[in-house]
Amino acid sequence: MSDFIEVSKEKLDVLQKQNRYLLEKITELEKAKTEDEWVDSKEAAKILKITTRTLANYRYNSYIPYTQSYTKYLYKKADLVKYLEQDYK
Repeated sequence: MSDFIEVSKEKLDVLQKQNRYLLEKITELEKAKTEDEWVDSKEAAKILKITTRTLANYRYNSYIPYTQSYTKYLYKKADLVKYLEQDYK
């Protein structure tokens, strides 16, 4: 029994195209999932690779959007990623 399957060039192209499409859709879904996720100051600082004190300065200077629930600050993960992308350009 052979482990190889013969596939025509056309069929291989179709499979590769479908594979790329599925990977794009998976990436979009993962991105949408993280956009709605909120993190606290400790996790936000870890994502940005800064101290929580520096994060407080970022809040004070309005570098990153946030919301406050009583004494806890929350950040959208998507906003943190956007800030990092902006910072590296």
